[in-house]
Amino acid sequence: MKDLAFVTTLAGYVHWKVSGQKVLGVGDASGMFPIDPATRDYDAAMLARFQGLVDARHPGLDVAGLLPRVLVAGQEAGTLTAEGAALLDPSGALQAGTPLAPAEGDAGTGMVATNAVAPRTGNISAGTSIFAMVVLEKPLESVHEELDIVTTPAGDLVAMVHCNNGASELGTWAQVFTEFATAVGGKDDSGAVFGALFAAALEGEADGGGLLAYNYLSGEPITGLEEGRPLVVRTPGSRLTLANFMRTQALRGLRHPEPGHEGAPRRRSGARLDVRARRHVPHRRGGAAPARGGHRRPRHGGRHRLGRRRVGHRGARRAGAFRSGPGARCVSGAARLRRG
Repeated sequence: MKDLAFVTTLAGYVHWKVSGQKVLGVGDASGMFPIDPATRDYDAAMLARFQGLVDARHPGLDVAGLLPRVLVAGQEAGTLTAEGAALLDPSGALQAGTPLAPAEGDAGTGMVATNAVAPRTGNISAGTSIFAMVVLEKPLESVHEELDIVTTPAGDLVAMVHCNNGASELGTWAQVFTEFATAVGGKDDSGAVFGALFAAALEGEADGGGLLAYNYLSGEPITGLEEGRPLVVRTPGSRLTLANFMRTQALRGLRHPEPGHEGAPRRRSGARLDVRARRHVPHRRGGAAPARGGHRRPRHGGRHRLGRRRVGHRGARRAGAFRSGPGARCVSGAARLRRG
């Protein structure tokens, strides 16, 4: 411990190497230590309590002195130094002096990209793993083990559910279809295959034709699973089509964080979402009525616009957010939910 100079994230380390500044964006900093939304800085009370625990084991070690200085979006975070420019571009073409923004991670990037930075908005970011985030109006009233409390790049508190299992199983099936396309004389074009598969998913029935995808490649603490067991299950009466199969795969990947946000936070903390959604009415080709749901395909292309609704988290559930099944809404990444 006596040799410890400072503690930071990978983004903060790169920033220090190119600027000489030991600073960090508030969103990334919130993953290191709790943030006080009133000050947009480390929580002073918690820092004092933690310092007391450290003093008992390592007297003289200043915790606050080890942490990077917290900055919010828009604040100056230093400039590119000559050493940093040489590190990035050994040829010497890159000049020093470029202003730098506070370093942030992929969570903050996802919030900004989906315009989910205001209170009562949220987003889902899916990749190898997946996380769902809701920007809070106020601090949660109690601790919830399912949630990590981070912040937006502006310093507003965010309740985040992170899951180990995301879209990897869907990617594996896409690779199988790519191999099949090659086997029958097609091109080895994974981009075209993904495009065709996602387009097919839009035509699937709301309940995926009765198919069930169990996309756990690894253990999942949120649902109490120690090991992964990926499965695709159907009954003799299920409607196994490409559209239903891909719809089931896509929606299953988005639902892994659901137990975290559907549990204690919405029932006891008052966390809310503003929801905008469009309903996708299931249909069969040719306009025939679907097997379930009692709806016929409307003339305007299979979607009913719901418009803006101001609802709580329970209402978001009822509006179909993070849900598949008859009458469910198809949603994209943002919890200010839209489907284009």
